[in-house]
Amino acid sequence: MPRASAVLACGDAAFAPFQLALTPRKLARERVQILRAALELHLPLDAVAARPPARAPLLDLLAFDPAYELLELLLTRRDGVNSPPQRLLQRVDLGCRLVPLPLRLASMLPQGRAKLLEVVTVVVATARPARAHCPESHERDDRTRAMLQRLTPEDARILALESGPIVGHTCKVVIASRSGDTVAALRATIERRIGLAPRCRQRLVETPFRLAPPAWIHDAGFDVAAHVRRVPEGPVDRARLLELVGALMSERLPRDRPLWAIDVVDLEEDQVAAIWRIHHAMADGQATNGIGSALLWSDVANPPAADAPPPALPPPSRAELVAAAIAERAQAAAEAAARIGSRLLSSERRHVALEDLRRAPATIRRELRPARERSPFDAEIGRRRAVAFSDHDLDEVHRAAHAAGAGVTINDVLLSLVAGGLRTWLAARHGSRGPLRAQVPVSMHRPHEAPGAVPNRDSFINVELPVDEPDALRRLLAISAQTRERKAAHDADELYALFADVGHVSKRLFRLAHRVASNPHVFALSISNVRGPAGALYFAGGRLRELYSLAEVAPHHALRISAESVAGRLSIGVCADADAVPELPVLVSGFDESLDELRVALRLPAA
Repeated sequence: MPRASAVLACGDAAFAPFQLALTPRKLARERVQILRAALELHLPLDAVAARPPARAPLLDLLAFDPAYELLELLLTRRDGVNSPPQRLLQRVDLGCRLVPLPLRLASMLPQGRAKLLEVVTVVVATARPARAHCPESHERDDRTRAMLQRLTPEDARILALESGPIVGHTCKVVIASRSGDTVAALRATIERRIGLAPRCRQRLVETPFRLAPPAWIHDAGFDVAAHVRRVPEGPVDRARLLELVGALMSERLPRDRPLWAIDVVDLEEDQVAAIWRIHHAMADGQATNGIGSALLWSDVANPPAADAPPPALPPPSRAELVAAAIAERAQAAAEAAARIGSRLLSSERRHVALEDLRRAPATIRRELRPARERSPFDAEIGRRRAVAFSDHDLDEVHRAAHAAGAGVTINDVLLSLVAGGLRTWLAARHGSRGPLRAQVPVSMHRPHEAPGAVPNRDSFINVELPVDEPDALRRLLAISAQTRERKAAHDADELYALFADVGHVSKRLFRLAHRVASNPHVFALSISNVRGPAGALYFAGGRLRELYSLAEVAPHHALRISAESVAGRLSIGVCADADAVPELPVLVSGFDESLDELRVALRLPAA
């Protein structure tokens, strides 16, 4: 079988083509430094180029300038310096083009783009030969790479959303019976069990020159007392609690420490509230519940201590961060190309890829088509937040779902309650209008994940809420029909895989795809529902009474609704831009009215 090969070697002479090509870009003074790494790929050309399928227009967008992506993985540069120009690619003899397309799209390439590299050997060495042969240097680099836990592309995207008036955290509001000094009890419990959630002892460190996403490292100065604090007022009533939560939702978490904080305030009637903020880049709703079950609430009043966490390691130096980033980029290129080759060489995997791609256009049409009307929540976001809570008996919600017919779920009932509340709020503010599209996150977490081990792993579906339908039961059945259709078509799985594949092609394309999916013309608001523990729970020695979730609004999405089913209750938290979405009590009262209407329509007994 014929093979082509290309070698990039270290040393000034070998990098002359790069330096010459960079000169027209005013980079004559930039010395390209490639640190220690090695990459060797073996992909048979004949198998790759055999029987090319018909040209797919979408691939022209996804297959742009493939060798450019390879070079971006291997070359470092200072901030503000553009990526190597396309003409640089013509100066580098790579034998043929490496096409770093995602696995599911690679087999659809036309023949002209299916000429993958037979062998690419990249030998990367430091500009200082003495260190390249220093075992201690290699050992230190390996230790640094093992210690660093990078943000995933999705986590990094979420972190980047925190800008201007937008904060990046979510929030849990725990209301429990007071049992002694809640702050002292909570600090002691977290200290005893912090080993179950090691991410809560880690902070973010930026990579120099942005060569890689930020990474989690141990916070040597971690002090639980700096994260669990007492609000210096109280006891307060529920109205004041909402004000405190809204104010805290608008404040950013400091980046120089682990990205979470708990503010404890005494309530009337011998109760206490804990306002727990945790950054979305650190954990999504499901992961946050896992951390909460490990550290904050339990099915026993005094949970046992966990194994002590290992001692914090010293933070890596700036040079070590750079070296680790370069090596990780080379390794990522090797792994991506190997996965592509594996997909291309397997007829079964090619068949799966083709089937997935055939379904993709229908999924995209259902989920990402623009709405006919402008969203009433498409507004500039300010700094003030308003929050509201609504609490319901979970058994009552379950009875309504069961009585409505086969296939109707608790989540369908939740969406119908929100649709009823929105109908009430819109009638008071904007008059009648057509359906509103809501984005519904779908957890893709796997069973038995360690608390916080995978910060964000979710997809979504978009569902039209028939806010123009006056009948509560018809609203519920219309929503249920949509969710069943999307489940049958596996839309959430398709979108999860599609965004993951795009992330393998290009970070820029990944961000572009998310901007498209986050457009206010695609959906008006997000409604999440996370399942928590079903039995009785304790918090800081007292019985847990209520647990609400809140999520931050997003640019041009001024309303966010989060539900939590825990300890026999369905609790709904509403977070909004205080100026763009006023009168939240009108909205949440509509949830109650909608449930009452459903109960009457289904002839269910009153609670």
